[in-house]
Formats: sequence, C-alpha cells, structure tokens
Amino acid sequence: MNKNVQRYYTMVLSCLFDKIASHAYLIGAILATASLSKATTIWTLNTVGVCGFVIGAAINTMIPAMNTMSICADYFNLLGSLLYLLATIVTRIPLTQIIGLVGDAVYLIDSILYMICWFQEREMMKDSLGQYVLIK
Repeated sequence: MNKNVQRYYTMVLSCLFDKIASHAYLIGAILATASLSKATTIWTLNTVGVCGFVIGAAINTMIPAMNTMSICADYFNLLGSLLYLLATIVTRIPLTQIIGLVGDAVYLIDSILYMICWFQEREMMKDSLGQYVLIK
C-alpha cells in the first residue's frame, strides 16, 4: 500500500478520536459553565477529551508525513496533548496552570506549522494543476 494512502487512513482514524475528544471536552465545558453537574463528572469528561486528543496525536505520528515541517507539527501536537494530559492529572498543584500555559504555547506553534504546511501544499497543487476553484 502506498505511504500516502496509509497516512490518509491514519489521519481519518485520528480525526475520529479528535471528534470524540472535542465533543467530550465541549460537554465538560458546558457543564462546568452552567454548573449542572458534579466536579467528578466534569473532570471525567475533560479527561476523556484530553485522552482522545493524545490518542489522535499519537496516531498522527505513526506514519510520518513527507516533509519535515509536517513531522514537526505532528510532534508538537503530541507534545501539547501530553502537556494537557499532565495538567489534567495533576490538578491539585499550583504548577498545573503553568503546564497548561506551556501546552497552549506548544499548540500555538503547532497550529502555525500546520497552517504553513497547508499553504505550501496548496501552492504545490496550484503549480502542478494550474489555477483551480474549490467550489463550483
């Protein structure tokens, strides 16, 4: 099987975990804001969300991308997810907020790298296929 096809399938699997994690994290945030549930339920939903993000990020690193910048973005995504997981686990110490802030900074770098990769791939497609329209 082609490496690009394998990467595509792993990205789909990663997206499924990210989708589940996003919903769990969102429900936990809504319940925390509305004060509709116990703290343990909110913590459980947030932990499920963060674990889903870690699994999704780990799946992304299983079959590396073709260029170095995408590989770095995948590893920054995994590092940010692991920092969030650590902050979720050690919620009782003051260092938790600093770990969360470092995780936010790593996610910011990660998103910038992914955006640069997307623009580079878009330019390569435009050069190889000519001008194209996304919506017809």
